Amino acid sequence: MPLSFRDPNEVSEYTPYISWKPTDGEWKDRDGVATIASPIVFDFPKLQTGWKTFDGGRPEWRPDPSTTAPSTKPDDGKEWERGFLVNMFSKKAFGDANPLREWCDTSRTAQKAIETVYNQWEQMGDTSKAAVVKFDGAVPVSMGMKTFKMPGFTIEKLIDRPAELDKNEVSGDNANPSLDATPDTTEDDDEFI
Repeated sequence: MPLSFRDPNEVSEYTPYISWKPTDGEWKDRDGVATIASPIVFDFPKLQTGWKTFDGGRPEWRPDPSTTAPSTKPDDGKEWERGFLVNMFSKKAFGDANPLREWCDTSRTAQKAIETVYNQWEQMGDTSKAAVVKFDGAVPVSMGMKTFKMPGFTIEKLIDRPAELDKNEVSGDNANPSLDATPDTTEDDDEFI
């Protein structure tokens, strides 16, 4: 088990990440394996597609103008890959102090999984609402000569976007998350929040 020197109740200036490891079929975060046992709110109204690179030692994200208008690959000598960025929210899954997670991924299995559940969300009709999504486990998928694991999802319902999601709203190239929004705690009646 990896060492963790972080206080789990510490409120930080960034949104912690979560990532899917297609070879292991597991979620991981900064402290190692992350468990997602309860439904999670996916902020599909604010999902971004774009370009991601790790050149230079830290991730860099360049969003497209919209999910239907891809931008051209940056021509700066770095190794850029197509991907997506979506914020996830759950006090039960991630804790009261930091209930947000940012999932920014370029793997084909993650792209296929998010595209499938995103398309289901769009077909539900109200694209201003966030989706309460249940993680169904790892689903084996063949890609070429190898088998990887893709996250399986089921949308349980649509809800109004929790105000806490606005704390990490991103806009424009290389924008920093906005931390100025004040959460609305008057509607805390959903079982996953």
